[in-house]
Amino acid sequence: MRRPALASWPLLAALALLLQACAAPAPYQRPALELPARFKEGGLDWAQARPGSSLPAGDWWTLFGDSELNRLEAEVAASNHDLKAAAARAAQARAAVQGAQAAGAPQLSAGIEGSRAHVSSNVVGRSLAGRTTNDFSTPLTLSWELDLWGRVASGVSAATADAQAGADDVGAVRLALQSQAAMAYFQLRALDAEKLLLDHAMSNDAADLALTRQRQQAGIASDLDLAQAQAVLDTARTELTDLDIARSAAEHALATLTGRPASGFSLAAAGGQTALPAPPAMPVALPSELLQRRPDIAAAERRVAAANARIGVAQAAFYPSLTLGGSAGLESARLAELAALPSHFWALGPMLAGAIFDGGARESRLHQADAAYDVAAETFRQQTLQALQEVEDSLAALRLLADEDTSQGRAAAAAAQALALTRDRYRVGTVSYLEVLVAESADWAAQQRVLDIQRRRLQSSVQLMKALGGGWQAPVSSF
Repeated sequence: MRRPALASWPLLAALALLLQACAAPAPYQRPALELPARFKEGGLDWAQARPGSSLPAGDWWTLFGDSELNRLEAEVAASNHDLKAAAARAAQARAAVQGAQAAGAPQLSAGIEGSRAHVSSNVVGRSLAGRTTNDFSTPLTLSWELDLWGRVASGVSAATADAQAGADDVGAVRLALQSQAAMAYFQLRALDAEKLLLDHAMSNDAADLALTRQRQQAGIASDLDLAQAQAVLDTARTELTDLDIARSAAEHALATLTGRPASGFSLAAAGGQTALPAPPAMPVALPSELLQRRPDIAAAERRVAAANARIGVAQAAFYPSLTLGGSAGLESARLAELAALPSHFWALGPMLAGAIFDGGARESRLHQADAAYDVAAETFRQQTLQALQEVEDSLAALRLLADEDTSQGRAAAAAAQALALTRDRYRVGTVSYLEVLVAESADWAAQQRVLDIQRRRLQSSVQLMKALGGGWQAPVSSF
């Protein structure tokens, strides 16, 4: 007996392969970018980074040589809840890959069925009219859609790229949080140093007030001088309160970043330090290396790859699907005879099906996929440009702040000398207290300016490390 359906399978397979070649999406290529050969603000003072440099792999904050900062950064990595949420999202994306892969696997199901039915007596042409029947069966059903046009493969590629982007997102969140922790830490240390300077200034203000009171009682100083000296001391006390408020806020921010409630976290002040350390010397990467070093750029690129793969999914919808189906099992009108050999049944055959008219739904999905790719590609390009800007901004800030630190250091030394000379002259009565006030104001402003520049240099170093993507950590996903 001829079996034309089976004999036509080779022809059907050949046609399927031909259509598959037509349906295959274009190979993925990373969006083109024009990158500069070097950073404009890098100058000659920055060492060109190479993978073999001494920059720590990932633990970039160790460059600052602060054991307390190292401890806090370790707590951020271990306990921050935003980071844990990002890791959970990455795990969710990895699980989606398995789901996408399962779409291309054979689907096998089994069941046990039983029914009792009565057929109408008024049905014409049925031998069971007016009778009540039983039916018991144990069907086993197999269905396998052959991925002729790459729909499943494209879906797996999209899910895999999404999972890689999720892993890169974890790195981006970690880098952002650790940068925030370093910024808050240096803010707190700057406030500690400023508080020590203010304590020293208040001691001098108290001594000035006592001296002015003695001079006022002796008829040398006026009531105005005494009132001004008292106002200076009270103003300093107010500034001290403001510093305490700002320090509390920085401490609370560190508590949240390390995954702890603010009420249960405290950080002791750095003892005796009225100045902040100079930022460490850091190498700078080539602009092209940002594409591999920054996890947020890596994630953006992986999303371009995912969008490209989804174009393949949309294209495959224009072609018919070929499904191999089959069923087998046991079926009987009597439960006692269900396991008997004559009760077995089976069926096997292919099904080729496709949409003829859908009102433009497939075209719409393809246009959406194309537009989604354009969005992802332009986002990737913009993030890369933004990263280049962030590096240039940080390099410029560090270069200019270094010069400003030098000049402001000289200004602070001159202001301190002027204040000392003015106080000496006030004690011997050759100048008025107003001149002391002017000298004190200039000295305090100069010291605050020095501390502010030192803090900004440290924080700009943190921003540079963040802009460079951290240390020489291998990229999570390869392009």
